Amino acid sequence: MYMANLLIDKATESEQYLENIDENGVLLMGWRLKKVTDNLFKQVQDLYDKRKRNFKAVWFTPLITIYKNPDIELKTLAEKRKVTASAITQIVKELEKNNLVKTKKSKEDQRSKTIKITKKGIELLTSIIPDLNLIEETINELLSHDFHSTLAKLENFSQKLSESSFEERYIEKIKIIKYQDKYKKDFKELNESWFNPMFSQTDYDRKQFRNPQKSIIEKGGEIFLLVSDDELIGNICLIHHDNDNIEISKMCVRKDFQGLGLSKLLMNQAIEYAREKKYNRITLYTNSQLSSAIELYRKYNFIQETVDSKHSYGDRADMQFKLYL
Repeated sequence: MYMANLLIDKATESEQYLENIDENGVLLMGWRLKKVTDNLFKQVQDLYDKRKRNFKAVWFTPLITIYKNPDIELKTLAEKRKVTASAITQIVKELEKNNLVKTKKSKEDQRSKTIKITKKGIELLTSIIPDLNLIEETINELLSHDFHSTLAKLENFSQKLSESSFEERYIEKIKIIKYQDKYKKDFKELNESWFNPMFSQTDYDRKQFRNPQKSIIEKGGEIFLLVSDDELIGNICLIHHDNDNIEISKMCVRKDFQGLGLSKLLMNQAIEYAREKKYNRITLYTNSQLSSAIELYRKYNFIQETVDSKHSYGDRADMQFKLYL
């Protein structure tokens, strides 16, 4: 019933979110910037073509940089223009094919090339000066002569965007905390939600869900919670067996937060905790149907072993893994 209500609530929230999206807001920024860029390059290219310049709009930025920096290395050119080496290589090949630049092996590094503009390249740049004046004047007028300020904002935005991905920025906002009783109800509902479609609960599971503080923490174990905006989105339980062995149990992430690498955060936390507490090994039980989980365990160098009979998970535990610390 919980899952049904959750799906209804999420559907309602999703519809409300979609209704409230601003059709001209920040979420359309990429589309709008692309339209501006495409239109700008198209109009510049149209100008060159109508004046029969035999010049491509995409050539200008690298060519003027090469002109101002004789014998510039390919890698440095890419860095200056803030593009990939492969992208700048393609343009340089095209410029060289049209005899606008010459390349040769660098004296300092034979694996690298230096680039120099040719006489024909300088003549071609000179021929488009009237066009460049017109383009610069028009852009300044359209931006109310605030070009440098606008460019600075775009550069700042681009730099910050490159520093980390949307996913990385989001993960930075997620907290890992130790279990608190205020999450007791959410803890139970979250863990039961992934049980219901696939597996039956044992009495051992039910005791942990009813009172995680008493059944896990007060017996020497620990529970770590993933929390986003004070909302429980994931957890991992660490069951104390003895001073040598601790068990990972009930690691789960809410369905709408999966795919962000949050299981790795939980696993890292569990392993760090086990090492701090001087355990020699970590044990876990799982089911062969959980292929993604099994792949994660193998990535962390867990070794599959014969399933012992001491566990409390019934038929669902048909695989056992251990990590020796």
